[in-house]
Amino acid sequence: MPKAEWRAEAEAELAALPRTEQLSIGRAATKLEALGSQLPFPHQSAVRGTTGLREVRPKSGGSSRRAFYRRIAPEVFKIGAVGPEYLVNRKGFDRSICLAEQRLSEFEEYEGVTMAYKESKTTGEVMEGLVERDPKLRQEWERTALARAVAIEIIRYRAENDVSQAELAKRLNIHQPAIAMLEEGEHNPSIAILRRLSEKLGVNMTINIHSGGVDVEPLTKESA
Repeated sequence: MPKAEWRAEAEAELAALPRTEQLSIGRAATKLEALGSQLPFPHQSAVRGTTGLREVRPKSGGSSRRAFYRRIAPEVFKIGAVGPEYLVNRKGFDRSICLAEQRLSEFEEYEGVTMAYKESKTTGEVMEGLVERDPKLRQEWERTALARAVAIEIIRYRAENDVSQAELAKRLNIHQPAIAMLEEGEHNPSIAILRRLSEKLGVNMTINIHSGGVDVEPLTKESA
């Protein structure tokens, strides 16, 4: 199972952001933690001019913030810095890239084995810490648990079936921006949309609601 772990400095940079940006970065990093190397563009991309450094892209790149990470072992990713998007603040972007590379330089992957590897907080643990200290953040994070879970399963379905957002939108008879909105995980989908996903794609969607939150099981093909 993939892991998205955080350097303590990156966690502090996340905690210093406004609540809305904490939520955006949290949603994006949660997708990385759930899908690992399956996570497609536009939710992540390589950072040009670097060796192996990538960025998670909240709001499919529409956010002013990024979290910069590197794979340090098979399906283990370490987030080294949080900073501004390139077009928003070029100097800040360059500084964050330098910090991420410095902080992650001790982790060197060699033939699948990472030197100096030390476990740190996962995205789930980082977000648990943030919501523990901020009741309003907790309220919004818990309110959109279903949205995040559905977003992950839609992205997983696209990745496993090599389907673009535009192609999926065509199959569902909706516009591509609607798929992008579902994949962002910011707004809970309606029952009508969930039914359409199930019917048009020929998949089963099982949602478990319990005292600890909401779980959406991986989409499965309907039996003949």
